[in-house]
Amino acid sequence: MAVLHTQKLRGPLGRPITVRTNDPQRSTIRLTVRANVLASVELFPFESIHLSNRAPSLERSTLLVKKDATETGELTIANPTPSVPWITARAERLTADRPGATGMPTGKPGDWIVEVALSGRPAYGRQTAELKFDTGLGREPKMQVPVTADFLAPVTLSQETLTIPWPAGDAGARATLIGQVRGGLDPTGLSVESEPASLAVELERAGPRGFKVAARWTESRPPEGAVILRIGDESVRVPVVAAGGPG
Repeated sequence: MAVLHTQKLRGPLGRPITVRTNDPQRSTIRLTVRANVLASVELFPFESIHLSNRAPSLERSTLLVKKDATETGELTIANPTPSVPWITARAERLTADRPGATGMPTGKPGDWIVEVALSGRPAYGRQTAELKFDTGLGREPKMQVPVTADFLAPVTLSQETLTIPWPAGDAGARATLIGQVRGGLDPTGLSVESEPASLAVELERAGPRGFKVAARWTESRPPEGAVILRIGDESVRVPVVAAGGPG
């Protein structure tokens, strides 16, 4: 017996099956199981949601939900629930035509709009989640929509650690950190601090979003500490370490 699991699948699909027999002339038979999975709803523009803090326009996403033509009953979206606390979601039933945006057809009365937005701050990097909601329909009374979020740090840097040559040599114990402020943030709000006070830092603008941080170690012991870059309520801490250099 072959079982085809169709959860999260929809539309025409085929899966290969290999059957082994005791017939010496046909010891292996290759078959293809074909099916047409009927869904309760159609999702536009994609069957997943992507969010990013790269720009304000990417911090929210709109999903158009239409009842599949083969489904009966009334589409009624309720209880849109994200699986993580840093996402909010709301659903609205259309009562008039809504012009389609890129990749989306025109929304008709009875269709639904589901809006998803970043509302908190997950760990930096790519995060995954799910959005669940009820449909009120028979075949798929509940839907699960994958969500990915690219949450970028407020600055991108040329290096994760600032290495200052030690012993210092003729040039002194100095190093430079190069970076760029994330889109959507005001680069003029960037500030720099250091720990300890014997690590002197100076911020220099370089283009619309670029910057340089010149760091100078003022003690006779090997450099250690951190450079802290702040913008708004976000910050990045860059460890400072010593590396062997000319005596």
